[in-house]
Amino acid sequence: MGKLKTTLELKIIPNTTLNYRRIREILQESLDLLYIGHYRYGIPNAKKLYFTRLRAELRAYKRSGIRQHLINIINYAILEILAPEHPNHHWSKRDPNSVTRHLGGEKYHG
Repeated sequence: MGKLKTTLELKIIPNTTLNYRRIREILQESLDLLYIGHYRYGIPNAKKLYFTRLRAELRAYKRSGIRQHLINIINYAILEILAPEHPNHHWSKRDPNSVTRHLGGEKYHG
């Protein structure tokens, strides 16, 4: 049986300073681990408590700084969207107020 290959197209905005090559590598790493998880644990299911797992990964990253935890956070965020643990999970048509913009760093250019 041959390899199944699917392409995910990313739309890149020209003239930006983001490192899209590196972002693509990170997304590929995330997808690779999602596939492994799918084969190990099956289809996403809200009973698997992805948001709880995401918070545990965040605590582990804060303690250790190990990058793998950030990839796990990305994946648990995706799984939470697919099979939400949060009872009020929804998409808001209004732009929600940023909870991080006031934290400092670079000035918002929007």
